[in-house]
Amino acid sequence: MWLEAILSADDLRHALTELLPVTLRLGNEGGALMMGAPTDVELVPDLGLRCKCPAEVTWPLLGIHVPVKLHSVSFVLTPKIVRKDESELLVFELVLEHADVALLPDVIDNRITDAINAELRKHHAELAWDFTRTLHASVPLPDTVAPPRTFSIRTHGAMMRVSEQAAVLAMSFKASFREKATAETTALAPKTEPVPWVADRGRKRTVRAALATMAVATLAVGFFVGRVSKFSS
Repeated sequence: MWLEAILSADDLRHALTELLPVTLRLGNEGGALMMGAPTDVELVPDLGLRCKCPAEVTWPLLGIHVPVKLHSVSFVLTPKIVRKDESELLVFELVLEHADVALLPDVIDNRITDAINAELRKHHAELAWDFTRTLHASVPLPDTVAPPRTFSIRTHGAMMRVSEQAAVLAMSFKASFREKATAETTALAPKTEPVPWVADRGRKRTVRAALATMAVATLAVGFFVGRVSKFSS
């Protein structure tokens, strides 16, 4: 069984306007990249969501001790399916394409851009959703069914596609009936971890954006499991 969660360009633009403005921490010396409200957002086929916004950077490690205004910052959020242990994760990788620093030549801009990307990679600056845990559920069948059984459903592979109109997450599900002496409903909660590279001011916006991304798939599976439970009773 396959289910698709379709996120239109408008859906993603709305989520991004809730995420920004946001501050990304850079290093341990008080560095920060402060990104303002988005000025241009577009879906790039086979790449992800590209955004431009005004920004300021402070990074003592690079000799920038006071906030320096940037004409603009261009970055991309690239969705990927990543397997980790027994789970599959939808990962949005953040990569700066260009940081346009006022009054500095492009060669310096490129060095700052590369330095920021290296720092983001070092601290795993990405948004990850462990959808295997979120969408795994077990539902006990009624006591009138013998022997006692549990209906279980979990993801079994996924694919991600990006076009100019939408980002599509297609997930395969594997359903099974297992015999069990005692059956109890189990729904694994999503694994939530703090996002260390996002300042407290922007963390709530990050969580809301993640929930917006997850909502369609979660509701679809919940509806399916509910119908199976109702049918079996």
